[in-house]
Amino acid sequence: MMSINLALFFANTSMHSVKATSFGNIESLYLDLIFSGDKGSVRLTGAAADMLDRTEAFFLTVEETDGEPIWHSLGGQTCHTEDLIQKWKGTAMAGLFQNRPRIVRFYRDLEDRERGLETPGELGGSAAIEFTASAYSDNSRVVLYATPEYPCSVQLVTNPQRCTEILRVLEAFDPGYV
Repeated sequence: MMSINLALFFANTSMHSVKATSFGNIESLYLDLIFSGDKGSVRLTGAAADMLDRTEAFFLTVEETDGEPIWHSLGGQTCHTEDLIQKWKGTAMAGLFQNRPRIVRFYRDLEDRERGLETPGELGGSAAIEFTASAYSDNSRVVLYATPEYPCSVQLVTNPQRCTEILRVLEAFDPGYV
């Protein structure tokens, strides 16, 4: 079990950086994201589980980290990493991670649970995490999603309509960290 309370970490830590390692050339898809702040660093990745019905379920997993892993492409080249806070500098999106508190909600796929997915990992089988500045704001909303279209990656979504589409088919839940 991690020593960091994840719900409190994601909701209350002022982030110094949010570094994302690209998933090839596909925009907004990442191999991992490293959230670093005054209370430590955590690494968020996508994961998969084989189900009894011969399908796969996709979810997010997280671990404490001291540094950044170095990912290599199949050709042996180092994958590109970008700091999202620097990328979004001066926008509400950067402020979302630098300012606190922020609202953080965890979502899981009910169909995966019905097919037998237990609650794997530190995030209890979360398929998505939503970050917002307030309960009623779409202008600074980020959804991190374990997308089935690109297994074991994390999709970062900022488009309000796409965020709503993703979350509409998932169930909000409390992973039990608070």
